[in-house]
Amino acid sequence: MTPPPGPATLQIEQALASRTRTAARRALTGAGAATFTALDTEPGHGHDVIAHGLTDRGDFLMALARPHPAHPATRPTRARCDIRREAAEPRVRITAATVHLLGTVEWLTETARTTQLHEKALPETITTVAEIPDIMIGTLQIDRLIVHDSSGAVPLPLDGLLDDPATETFPHRGDALAAHEIVAAHPATALADLCTAVKDGHVVGRQLSERPHHQPCRHIRGKTFCVDTDAGGVTLMHIGERTTDVVYAAFRSPVRDLTGLRVELDHLIGLTRN
Repeated sequence: MTPPPGPATLQIEQALASRTRTAARRALTGAGAATFTALDTEPGHGHDVIAHGLTDRGDFLMALARPHPAHPATRPTRARCDIRREAAEPRVRITAATVHLLGTVEWLTETARTTQLHEKALPETITTVAEIPDIMIGTLQIDRLIVHDSSGAVPLPLDGLLDDPATETFPHRGDALAAHEIVAAHPATALADLCTAVKDGHVVGRQLSERPHHQPCRHIRGKTFCVDTDAGGVTLMHIGERTTDVVYAAFRSPVRDLTGLRVELDHLIGLTRN
């Protein structure tokens, strides 16, 4: 008979579930770089999305720098939107998460766009580009959402993700770089020790991936990078001699601001010294 899960197991499972939903929410509300593919007409060609975000009603909008078709509102199109968010790490390029959206897009007419802009019904991210000439703005009716990160690919139900778009997740918009700097300010040895502590089970967390490599570049060998932070924990990548390990260290309780992040991260680092 399998014993019931203990507090540490529940803590990490809840933190990981929150981590995945946070990745989805951040992508939906404008974080990351997106590409759009019209599956019916151009299935092999992606177009850069210059802005994307959620309206107050929970509609997902995206803007493309392409001329309008003759009758955009009458041409709903099966579409895919991929949103890639990278770590705020200046030394090396790391993909923190990619969110894949499948659904049907309908393009706004010039009249509809002008009306929504006047009524302030567009997301802030879209409003900033809405008056660019020949811009295309479309509403994607999402049928399926998948989050792909270090732990694999996870399909998520849309319930709750599109509700109350004004509710921000941590880190709040504009705080991602500051959150990264809080983690990066710790000594490299301390972050490496935290990775080891998670792998050895001395700190609540999980090893998300372990990939063998052959002779990593000298400038990154032995380094530990911050992949991401969220309310429930911190994701770190360590480049070892033979493997690249990605681990997630869980906080004792969800953090709501940068001060809380400092407190919980200091606590995790302190555990590795005991």
